[in-house]
Amino acid sequence: MNIQQAMAEIRRAVRLYNETDDFGRPVLPVTAQRPIYLEGPPGVGKTAILKQIADEADLGLVSYTMTHHTRQTALGLPRIEQRVLMGETYEVTEYTLSEIVAEVLKAAEVREKGILFLDEINCVAESLRPAMLALLQEKRFGNHSLPKGWIIVTAGNPEMYNRGARSFDAVTLDRVRKLVIEPDIAAFFRFAEDHPLHPAVSAYLKLRPEDFFVTDGDAVITARSWTDLSDMMLSMDRSGYTMEDVMFGEYLQIASVAERFNLFYRLTQRTDEDGNAALETAPAETQLYAAQLAQSHFAHHQRIAKQLARQTEKLRLFRDNIPESDRAARLKDRENALGTRIRLDIISHEEAGQEQQILRLLRRAVLGGESIDNIIADLESKAQDAKAEASDAENHFQAVLDHITDPAVKLIFRRES
Repeated sequence: MNIQQAMAEIRRAVRLYNETDDFGRPVLPVTAQRPIYLEGPPGVGKTAILKQIADEADLGLVSYTMTHHTRQTALGLPRIEQRVLMGETYEVTEYTLSEIVAEVLKAAEVREKGILFLDEINCVAESLRPAMLALLQEKRFGNHSLPKGWIIVTAGNPEMYNRGARSFDAVTLDRVRKLVIEPDIAAFFRFAEDHPLHPAVSAYLKLRPEDFFVTDGDAVITARSWTDLSDMMLSMDRSGYTMEDVMFGEYLQIASVAERFNLFYRLTQRTDEDGNAALETAPAETQLYAAQLAQSHFAHHQRIAKQLARQTEKLRLFRDNIPESDRAARLKDRENALGTRIRLDIISHEEAGQEQQILRLLRRAVLGGESIDNIIADLESKAQDAKAEASDAENHFQAVLDHITDPAVKLIFRRES
């Protein structure tokens, strides 16, 4: 299955595992609530979808990479306690609270329901394997159980991608729901709707989708490779720096792919310099990049317009629903909530930035003495300007498409529309 299908399965599990009867008992017994095990190549997006699901459903999320843990850090440290048993006093070994369970309990103070995500679970130390079985079947580490409302999702890479990985034996597999995830470029482009890609990356992958996921011995190119490279290129563009040839190989580990993309990128730079005057007679690569660049600008202005509209709506809700006497306290609550979500890593960088923008606006109104109505009016004006810019960018995009003559490029954008 692809990563989108895996997301749907996890969403269903969150709902079904938390359903209760009239007496508050789980409809599905805890022992039947099999943890989900995501198995797939590195960089396919396993961690990213957990963050997205948690944010969509307002769930807590605690994430651990199991290769970092020993039996002591996962289960707790041993200590000697005295107990009276059958009239005799004995020294008994007990364990302190598991570090992992402690983090879940801390997160549960903020979110009643949530996900414990254990990555690289098929790489745990041999001494931890018995504890893993108890966790997968009974939702507990040692003597300490996870709180109600929290489910377990695990993930791992197949042995071919990770020398430290081991295939699960039959006993372990009989305790999980195994979802095998395959790289899917269509799902990657859906992800890019909310996470902008550099136009050159988008255009290249549409031209050569076979380079989206490539393995060659220990070298691999994944969705993460392209996303990280795209983020660096966008950052370099904003800062006015030029990508050096050697930098492409730092992200694209297979030399032939890095060289092909480098040549394509240099071609796109010449396209920017020459403009679109001769677009109709330009090579397919040039036409594709020009169309992708125009589409990227259109999507950028669309995102800005939507962000301003969301900011306006959130300020209106704050103004209309929070009495002036409570606004300072409510602002403080929102600031604390954002800090907690960032600390627990249950909010994306983009979403955290959007909430920080809202908080800055609210501080101007609540603490700075500005009129919240004036701030809202200013946002509405900026939103209208952004909509106009998006409309102009859309018209330019359509004009570029009108000059596309290469049949393959025309087909790419016909499918997208």
